[in-house]
Amino acid sequence: MDEQLYRGVLAALEVSHAPTTTPNGRAIAYSELEKFKERNDCDDYAMYILENFEHDNYARHFALQCLSYKATTIGNDPGPLGESLRLKAATLLTNGTKPLNIEAPHIKEAIASLV
Repeated sequence: MDEQLYRGVLAALEVSHAPTTTPNGRAIAYSELEKFKERNDCDDYAMYILENFEHDNYARHFALQCLSYKATTIGNDPGPLGESLRLKAATLLTNGTKPLNIEAPHIKEAIASLV
């Protein structure tokens, strides 16, 4: 995993949700995040974010968006890429991300819709 890319994604998420961000700054951050979703390895970063509880709900929700985007592009692929994604989704379903009693409702819904 590229630490600089990982930190860049987290920084873009922070900028995109900060109330003091200018509209231009927010647009640039959204553009970077959308470009990130198209990376072949975005699902690996997404799982890393979801498996580390120190990330806020914005980061975790974005990680689920990455997995959802990946599912729309390769989810039906019977080969190794599709199988890898289905395994990640099953892991989220069986292990969750945080204990259910403290998990944000929109995160639970995103996990359910992914599977």
